[in-house]
Amino acid sequence: MRENQKQSQSNRVNKSSSKRRQRQPTRSEPQNLESQDCYRDLFENAPVGIFHVLPGGKYLRVNLAAARMFGFASPQEMMTTITDPAHQLYLDPLKHAQVLAQTLESHGWYRTTNQYRYRDGSIITASLRIRKVLDSNGNLAYLEEILDNITERQHAEDALREALHFAQTTIDALSANVCVLDETGTIIAVNRAWRDFAYANSANNQEIAEGSDYLAACDSAMGRHAEVAAQVATAIRNIIGGATETFSIEYPCHSLSEKRWFVARVSNFPGGGKARVVMAHENITERKIAEEKLRESERKYRMLFENMANGSALHEIICDEHGKPIDYVTLEVNSEYERLLGVKREMVIGQRAYQTVPELDREWLDIFGHVALTGEPRHYVQYASNLAKWFEGSAYCPTKGQFCVTFHDVTERKRAEQALADSENRYRTLFEESPISIWEEDFSPSKEFLDQLKESGVTDLRGYFSANSEALKNGFARNRVLDVNQATLKLFQAMDKATLLGDVGQVIPSSASSMQLDSVLAIAEGKTRFEAEVINQTLTGQPLNLILTWCVTPGFEKNFAHVIVSLINMTERQRSEEMRNQLIAQLQQSREQLQTLSRRMVKVQEEERREIARELHDEIGQWLTGLKLLLHISKDMPTEKILANIEQAQHTISELVKRVRDISLELRPAMLDDLGLLATLVWYVEQYKAQTNIKVTLKHTGVEGRRFGSAIETAAYRIIQEGLTNVARHAGVAEASVRVGATPDLLTIQIQDVGKGFESARAIASGQAAGLTGMRERAMLLGGNLTIESSLNAGTCVTAEFPLNGWLERRVNARFDFTSR
Repeated sequence: MRENQKQSQSNRVNKSSSKRRQRQPTRSEPQNLESQDCYRDLFENAPVGIFHVLPGGKYLRVNLAAARMFGFASPQEMMTTITDPAHQLYLDPLKHAQVLAQTLESHGWYRTTNQYRYRDGSIITASLRIRKVLDSNGNLAYLEEILDNITERQHAEDALREALHFAQTTIDALSANVCVLDETGTIIAVNRAWRDFAYANSANNQEIAEGSDYLAACDSAMGRHAEVAAQVATAIRNIIGGATETFSIEYPCHSLSEKRWFVARVSNFPGGGKARVVMAHENITERKIAEEKLRESERKYRMLFENMANGSALHEIICDEHGKPIDYVTLEVNSEYERLLGVKREMVIGQRAYQTVPELDREWLDIFGHVALTGEPRHYVQYASNLAKWFEGSAYCPTKGQFCVTFHDVTERKRAEQALADSENRYRTLFEESPISIWEEDFSPSKEFLDQLKESGVTDLRGYFSANSEALKNGFARNRVLDVNQATLKLFQAMDKATLLGDVGQVIPSSASSMQLDSVLAIAEGKTRFEAEVINQTLTGQPLNLILTWCVTPGFEKNFAHVIVSLINMTERQRSEEMRNQLIAQLQQSREQLQTLSRRMVKVQEEERREIARELHDEIGQWLTGLKLLLHISKDMPTEKILANIEQAQHTISELVKRVRDISLELRPAMLDDLGLLATLVWYVEQYKAQTNIKVTLKHTGVEGRRFGSAIETAAYRIIQEGLTNVARHAGVAEASVRVGATPDLLTIQIQDVGKGFESARAIASGQAAGLTGMRERAMLLGGNLTIESSLNAGTCVTAEFPLNGWLERRVNARFDFTSR
């Protein structure tokens, strides 16, 4: 209602603007005019609010427009309701009193802007004109106030100022140097980056400041920038004249201290009205330097190809009429390729594989055909039966229909791996089947404790522990038992390893403190072997007279993290002595072999990572280089060939974009951040079905339209992804199901199949189920849990639960928020 009144009043004000410009009475005229009908009619029907006020602030009369301005139906209603105008109408009574006082002291009209209370308590803004009105004797009769409601105009002006401030703030936030020109080429607006650059780099920065003629500055440019300035000036004039819409040019702008390159972009300002031009100079120094480095890198990689230690070759796949790979042609090879395969370059270049190697295994062709046709890189370790060698390498697709391979001979490594596996199997067999009690332990906690005592100034450890028996007990208890063999369980009458390892202290009586002290001192002295006679007891309390021997595994002499402990029953000492020594020697040999292989595998892993990184770089780099060369040679070609080259370039770019998108999706689906968990799962299930031909039923409840935080959504998605991957690899089923449910406090996901199943506890304990372990760690990191229910031929069910209470979500999100790092 009030808004309609305000709008109506505003309309009346606009329609009668000419009336308000009618002549106002002078100070000597009001009393005569007041008696006239025309003045009374003017007062009552004026489109603006008029108040007659006594010097004390009391209203004598108000007109209809004034009453409606404040939400009253009539002047009479307003006069009856408003008994104390100063406090009922005026937002600032003190200011109103000051206005009245200043009016009494002034001559003529006094003008100001004031704020008033509307009838419903809201605030309106009005312009106020106030003057004194005298009677016929020249005495003050009353004060006349004329109010014009300018609330809407005030809001519009505030909004305009805010919009202008926002626009300026926005362009000030841009890193590019930006200015706006009018139709004459005069600068009418610049951003902060423009001002800062002008101040730092221009001898006379006023030439390119607001209000300056930018075209004139370009026309008068001299020296090395004159040609670029002339081109920019021509482009600006063409855009102002409508001949073109955009223009860009790259140019060097080196300073005394650094080399710099910029790109200048000119475009017309969108929208109606007079012509406007936006001018932006963007620093592209980093890109230019990167391009130069890329060119240098390409030269180096070409040299690397020719001189690399790995064999490398480029091939093109050959398919039959159905698109199935049947052969491939060799396009390029390096010298190491010739050496590893025992061929000469001229024998294989341009030749089909089955022409040069008729006995080539079909498995090689399947690998290379997949890479060339799908663009998916492959790492392989493959046996070449025609050469009786093992090769490890990678194949990737530089362009559709071609594949590049890099490989090296790993025959010796494969033999070493087999020998190590055989040795490890022998060690495990000896460990588990040995009649001697054997323990694998970690003494590193005791070693650290003893080192700390030495650093704190304790030199007489024997005396220290003799006086602090509890410290000795605690120091010895720090050691961790890693594993025991079956003979140990039999010796101590334990049902299983968990029973024994759950309370190792049961088998070590308090009388063993002397042996413990000697053992601890041996660790402190850095001895790698210790032997003593001890008395332990079985879990049923029967005493055991034993000879304890521990030996530090080679390679762990500094931290004592792996120690082999053997216990020999005294009654069998003579018979067991020779077997014990033989076992220790075998264990040491096995460990040495394992260490050798471990170091080799770590080295190979690092080499593989470097190779993968190099191949990824080469793949993208070769595509871009080919594209650049294609475009470069096109500039001097006829139009028909240029169009053909452009089409080829577009195709190359499409393939490159698709490859980058595929890699991105493999690493992390963007829709997980944009659309949330449910939409991403719907998409993934469809992709999974298309790739594996396994039907997945997705059921959900309570998750529609909900977001669960980035960390939880990522973990849930990865667990489902890993679970379905395991279904495809191991379950041997055509169907699976995924259930996702959420309550206010808990998110639950479940992946289930009715396939082959497996013994989950054994798989995880053996360390061979890295995927399952990773799934469990993901859930535990977020305060949740993961359970695996599976048995042979009875299917598998993986269930993960994530708490959603506010405290934990904030803690987890803070831990996994990478954007602030």
